[in-house]
Amino acid sequence: MLAPGPDAVRAASDDSWHRLLADTGNGRADYRKEGILPSSSPYYSVASTDPAVYHNKSNCPDGERIKPENKRWGTDGRPLCKECPKVS
Repeated sequence: MLAPGPDAVRAASDDSWHRLLADTGNGRADYRKEGILPSSSPYYSVASTDPAVYHNKSNCPDGERIKPENKRWGTDGRPLCKECPKVS
């Protein structure tokens, strides 16, 4: 049996990528829209200007202000943000 040609593979993968990458308008994908980033994945900022806390809600207002280049996954031994438990 022959494998599908490159056009068939490209067509199938293009459709998948369009669903996977929900463009936010700034050229970056918002993976949360597709459920790839669970709201319980802890993250924090390495910027010295940001509070030394971690976030466990992807829609935390303070966590959303973290610039992508400063975002790291995990808790780094920091306390939980006081706003995260308030977010549903």
